[in-house]
Amino acid sequence: MRSELDCIACAVKQMLDTVRIASGDQAKHKEVLHAVLQYLIKADWNRSPADLSSELYHLVYKMTGNPDPYKDIKRQQNETALGLLPEMRRMVNESQNKLHTAAKLAVVGNIIDCGIRRDHNIVEELNAGMQLPMAVDDFDEFRRMFDRASLLFYACDNAGEIVFDRIFIEQMKQERPEIEIIACVRGGAILNDATREDAEFVGLDRVARVVDTGVAAIGIPLSQINDKLKHLINRSDIIISKGQGNFETLDEITDGRVFFILRAKCPMIAEKFNVRLNDIVFKHYKPR
Repeated sequence: MRSELDCIACAVKQMLDTVRIASGDQAKHKEVLHAVLQYLIKADWNRSPADLSSELYHLVYKMTGNPDPYKDIKRQQNETALGLLPEMRRMVNESQNKLHTAAKLAVVGNIIDCGIRRDHNIVEELNAGMQLPMAVDDFDEFRRMFDRASLLFYACDNAGEIVFDRIFIEQMKQERPEIEIIACVRGGAILNDATREDAEFVGLDRVARVVDTGVAAIGIPLSQINDKLKHLINRSDIIISKGQGNFETLDEITDGRVFFILRAKCPMIAEKFNVRLNDIVFKHYKPR
């Protein structure tokens, strides 16, 4: 996905939010914001928003001397989401279509995104989200492909959210124990995105084989990952891509294997999926 002008403005706001978390020094805030603007003046705006933002986050981390400003926030999100596991399992077990309910929980979990807002009440958002219909619901197509698949590649997004992913993966493994599921997290600290440490903290490694991208970058930048991970992606029968960052970096896979599941948190993404802002989406990606 190429960046739009709105993506550039959004990136500036995200960096201002981040530097305020990383440092209490207002002079440093101005210094960093000036450097961010200078970077964007020279940057290639045809690159994806994820690529541009990843470089900007590392600029902020370097200038503030804080390599992981979201560390405490991520831990809190993981702990809060883990506390919801019994309730989410109850929802799945009491539903008529358990796999569909688990899939919807995974979509609803995409509310957890510090790049957009940090004042989430995860419990309230979970209950409200499960009452919403999915604006795009290609679950039936997923079900047909899932029943024939041998290898499923699951591109994870944020800390906390990966607990919702765990519920979906647990149900997939319960219905088809023989399927191999790869859960991919980030290779290093970037925003509140999930890393291997987060995956192990919430027990994702108990239900899937956890790998990482090898790079501390938003999404799965195909030009930067190693050949081993590329091979896993290429031989997967299904790719589940969670969230906007993964969409921005995986939309070039156009062979019909990808399902994008997310909440449309910005007008650009809503337009691309032909939905309203904040709609929830389970989309089989079949570009024309």
